[in-house]
Amino acid sequence: MASDHTARDRAKVAAMGRRLTQFCDHRGITLAQVADRCGTSPQVLNNLSAGMNVAGKLFVRIASAYPELNLTWWLQGVGEMLNMLGESGPPPPPLQTRADTLSATPPGKTAKARERYARDWAALFEDALMERLHLVALYADFQDRLIDRLTDLHRHD
Repeated sequence: MASDHTARDRAKVAAMGRRLTQFCDHRGITLAQVADRCGTSPQVLNNLSAGMNVAGKLFVRIASAYPELNLTWWLQGVGEMLNMLGESGPPPPPLQTRADTLSATPPGKTAKARERYARDWAALFEDALMERLHLVALYADFQDRLIDRLTDLHRHD
């Protein structure tokens, strides 16, 4: 049973790697260029394509470096490859405002209205998750720099 779960996980990760390659082909860039822009090695992206586990920080770095990449498409294969940047109007309101608005709004009586309500909550959750992942990545980078600096100071003593 555990091996089936692991095989499914590898297949999902490999599919993400294939979708990232599709994105690169669409943009006319290489995985090596993506790796360079994200501060990692091309081998890490090759590991992703092979279905091997990679650090979660990589996903945040790629999402930050390529905001036009639709995360739902990349992670789950659902929707369009690209976000419609610049065509969606002003940026969305802060997460708390969106959550307060959704909480105050009933889900609706029709199946279509309830589906839209669920999609709005899912989008809010995804945005909150990406914001949290971004903060975690910033914190991890800060810790790495701090450790490097303390190590350098210790060497000079």
